[in-house]
Amino acid sequence: MTDAPAEVFVPSVEQSDGSIVGLGVFSSEPIAMRVLKDFLKRTEQMDLIAAALTKWEIDLIGHEGSTIILRMSNRICPVCQRKTFWFDLNNFNAHCEGNMCGAWIEDNIHDEEIIDCGWPPTRYLHQSRSIKDAIAELKKIGAKLHAAGQRVSELSDEAYAEAFEYEAPKDRKERLMRQFGESGESSLLGEGDEDTPTAEDTPVIEDTPVIEDTPVIEDTPVI
Repeated sequence: MTDAPAEVFVPSVEQSDGSIVGLGVFSSEPIAMRVLKDFLKRTEQMDLIAAALTKWEIDLIGHEGSTIILRMSNRICPVCQRKTFWFDLNNFNAHCEGNMCGAWIEDNIHDEEIIDCGWPPTRYLHQSRSIKDAIAELKKIGAKLHAAGQRVSELSDEAYAEAFEYEAPKDRKERLMRQFGESGESSLLGEGDEDTPTAEDTPVIEDTPVIEDTPVIEDTPVI
């Protein structure tokens, strides 16, 4: 018979209404951490504001047997502007769990005074001197993406018009004028119809009275 673990690890999340949702009880910290990180990928579908990983010692009464290993707070991502940016309040690291984003901030493993940040979609990396500076750099990426999105929308409109051979009314008129000359222009503008009689010029013919049928005279008998 195997010995019971002396401690267990409990990941949990907090919703905006204050309710705490436990994600299970695990015998090892790596498994509990993996379960928590996988659950945070659902942040866009759930209204989460905080997360935690707590270690509990067995057979101890009260909170004296608990130790908070990890505390995280959900913030607005400086790049994608969604509330999916999880801050590790113990180590001041951060990672966006939003789809197609993944912006991150971490301590430099070689220099404690340097903060690394990046954005995976473009393999962007930057080194800052503080968390504040790192967030400012990520906000610059977000601003560039927003501006690029506006330009892309304008280019997509042009591509749509080109794909469907759209012709503006003014351009169509000029093309027809070149094709048909002045007469074409007159016909397009509705001119040159002076000789065409209108309904007012045409005399109105009154209705001819209808002659009733003449009664048929029967044959006179011969005497």
